Amino acid sequence: TDDGIVVYRIEMCDKKDKPYSKKKITDIKRALMKAHISRRMERVRWMELMGGFEHYMRAIIPLLIKEYSLSRKAQVYISIVQMTTYLAKFKILIVTGVPSSGRMSYGYSITETLEKENGISIISAKPPKKYGDVEVDIIDIGADLDMFPNIEDVYKTVKRCVKEVIGEFRDFDEGMRKLEVSKLTEVKEMLEAYPENFVREFYYRLDDFYRIGAEAREIAEQIKLGIQGLETYETKRKRYVIIKRKFFLKSGNRNIPNSTILVLVYSSKMKLLSRVLELLRDYEVTLSKIERRDVTVVILRVQQNNKPIPSQAIEKVENFFETIPPLK
Repeated sequence: TDDGIVVYRIEMCDKKDKPYSKKKITDIKRALMKAHISRRMERVRWMELMGGFEHYMRAIIPLLIKEYSLSRKAQVYISIVQMTTYLAKFKILIVTGVPSSGRMSYGYSITETLEKENGISIISAKPPKKYGDVEVDIIDIGADLDMFPNIEDVYKTVKRCVKEVIGEFRDFDEGMRKLEVSKLTEVKEMLEAYPENFVREFYYRLDDFYRIGAEAREIAEQIKLGIQGLETYETKRKRYVIIKRKFFLKSGNRNIPNSTILVLVYSSKMKLLSRVLELLRDYEVTLSKIERRDVTVVILRVQQNNKPIPSQAIEKVENFFETIPPLK
């Protein structure tokens, strides 16, 4: 698509040109899911090995340069890199032509313009990189969420400031971002009883692949349980909190059991995640992790053949937590 999204359609049949059985289709889906998760974990390990987000961005910059070289239209990529209750951090990449002789870099001018905006702070601005007749600028900013309760307003402010300096440009990630913001609006409407800043923070901490594809009702359920688990942990001073819930898809008048949601809350001093994932290794797991001060909140969406997992699997996780000695 124009937003850089690739959709594959796969058509298969058996050696007799007949459709596969439902069981075979389920096996294929599981194999594709495992391959997808494996690829995603490879990317995460690569990012950790190479030094995190900066090196990931190096994969985006060549793509932006290529798009600019083909269209001669400036390319801008805006992405949230961290979300807390009160502050959102963004990374801005600008790829455009080199300014005419004697003019300061576009990045410097954009930084000056952004600094004048209330609620926007400059975290860092890297010196411009030049690749032939192309200039690449990277700017990190913070947005005060008391002044920008709607994340889309931050994007609008950034785009207006960039446009003042470089003129018309292509917002490289706009389509996907609008989808995310629209879904967040739905989720907030479902969770009106909860603090909006909590809902927003938990939303942007959910696994990004999952967040894009999941329906708003399931996302809202995960966030609600995550907030409830955190509140229970902090108010009742428990050693840990485990919340388990089956999630049902709605189809007409039917409720179809689809997944198990597990929320685990414990001290960040306890490094338990790898052991929990080992206990759930036979199931399809989507993991989201939220760190708040010294507390870890883990939200797990777990499935077996597109259904909730057996109660025995949950009991293994519960039994494991019971064996953990108290912190000294």
